[in-house]
Amino acid sequence: MSKLNIYYINNNYINYLQEEERKARGFTKVSNNTDMNYENFKPYVGIVLQIEKYNYFVPLTHPKQHYDDNARFFNRISHPIELTNGRKYGRLMFCYMIPIKDNNLIHLININNIEDNNYKNVLMSQYFYLKSPEKEEIIINSAIKLYNKVKGNPHHFLYSKCCDFELLEKACNLYPL
Repeated sequence: MSKLNIYYINNNYINYLQEEERKARGFTKVSNNTDMNYENFKPYVGIVLQIEKYNYFVPLTHPKQHYDDNARFFNRISHPIELTNGRKYGRLMFCYMIPIKDNNLIHLININNIEDNNYKNVLMSQYFYLKSPEKEEIIINSAIKLYNKVKGNPHHFLYSKCCDFELLEKACNLYPL
């Protein structure tokens, strides 16, 4: 049975991590859940994986053409959610994954309660993909592989494309609950 579920994450925690990473690096790779291209608040949705002693929240994103146009690059920092019929339903963005220490920061999504049918259908497709037992191991191993390449290695060419995992783990430990 797959352990991967889809969650919302606390916005205050996202803002905190963005601020901490921006202070240290001058920029942040913690994905933004508010975007000028959206009329409404965009929920920060993802899955949770265990990496070393941390749970990591891995954000989901919708399909975008530039992911296909630059598939070789994006396949190094993310995992495509593509059904056997070839239909694409987004990506798991390992490059933007963030550590969490308290399960109170995340909330399991009840997809049946979502009113927007288009969004509900996308989440349902992502959910069924994630529940596929053969995908779970691939997803976890891909996340760990990227984590091990860039954590504490600012000279790796993917480091600037990813969150600073080491920095965010320290910030995570200091976050007031």
